[in-house]
Amino acid sequence: VVLFTLLLASGLGSLSTQGIQVNNLTRGGMLRLGGLLGMLIIFGLVTPLLIRQFESAAMVSRIALAVVIMSPLGFFMGMAFPLGMKMVGARSPELGPWLWGLNGAMSVCASVLAVALALIAGIATTFWIGFACYLLTFTAFVWHSKKIYANTI
Repeated sequence: VVLFTLLLASGLGSLSTQGIQVNNLTRGGMLRLGGLLGMLIIFGLVTPLLIRQFESAAMVSRIALAVVIMSPLGFFMGMAFPLGMKMVGARSPELGPWLWGLNGAMSVCASVLAVALALIAGIATTFWIGFACYLLTFTAFVWHSKKIYANTI
């Protein structure tokens, strides 16, 4: 349920970035990636409470809860890579294939690392480390956006 929800929602999030033009990438990207950070904070704070609240609920209720709380996260998560690809494509389109390969490799490595980290440090710690990675992504996006904007003036 979680994987299906994340894949579907992230695909829709990715699709939603098609309308963002390169000249409006900085503002649109910062709003979307900022929305992701906000959703992650809400998710990180609210989910433990919801899990305790619904732990004895019927399976259908728990499935519905998982879909409801994972859909917005997946939607916003699905925007990060296409936004980054648009940004890089505007400046260095030859890097596109390398970034696709790097994204695939890092997705596999990160999932294995996340499981190992969760076993050692716990799910909550792993989640907040993931949040820190998205915060780093947001910071790099803003920094790179300013660099591109400065070069166009």
